[in-house]
Amino acid sequence: MSIKWRELPESGGQSTSMRHVYRRRFHFVEITDWWEVEGKEYKPHYTVELSEVDILQLSDETIKTAIASTGMHFEDGTRPRDFELAEILFSYGNKALLWQWSGPVRWRLERTAKRVSEYFQADQAALDFFMARPVNKLGTSALDYMKGNINMNASPKAGYYFIPPNGAVGFQVEQGKIPFKDPLAYITGFMAGLANTQEVLDGGGAKAGAYLVALYHGKLCRDQVLPVPDFIPTNRNNDVKPTEDRPNG
Repeated sequence: MSIKWRELPESGGQSTSMRHVYRRRFHFVEITDWWEVEGKEYKPHYTVELSEVDILQLSDETIKTAIASTGMHFEDGTRPRDFELAEILFSYGNKALLWQWSGPVRWRLERTAKRVSEYFQADQAALDFFMARPVNKLGTSALDYMKGNINMNASPKAGYYFIPPNGAVGFQVEQGKIPFKDPLAYITGFMAGLANTQEVLDGGGAKAGAYLVALYHGKLCRDQVLPVPDFIPTNRNNDVKPTEDRPNG
């Protein structure tokens, strides 16, 4: 399992590192320093994103377009090496967002994102779930976004749930329905995300990756980006209500 990260040149308040994951798959950790981007103090100070580029998922036309955008020319049908090609595709926007967080401490965010990368490499079910989740209001999945398949005529997905702040942690969890590795660590992180906890980045031990991914999952559900998964019963004492019942304000 490759865990060696390669640092890419910094540009405009953004720094990026990448590593080879498997076959022609690569992970990228991109950190944005908003103080530098905005030229003043700004909240959050830093944002980190973990993304994947899977060259095997992309069409020849998409790859040719990305290469052409660099002004590079290759004779006899040759192409850049995979590391170079993955970087080109990432820069062109052919990437799947897997995990994102913000905070005031850069090194901690970077370390956490790289730990999450290792978790996704080890848990295919979790990777498949996050590749299939929507990453914009059109409902485009992370995988389709990486491929460039953005349906501008798509309708936003319905059926998401509003989690009241005072009802976010009182559910009876159906642990057997959690399809990912380390279900106890996963549900701990998920419920922390629903509860909007700030105790985010210091989870240690072998199960830390599951906790951190689940924390993000719980936050996405709280923010109504994703529906509550079926391991959280949604009809228990009306603690979880459809978004149309959400009070104004």
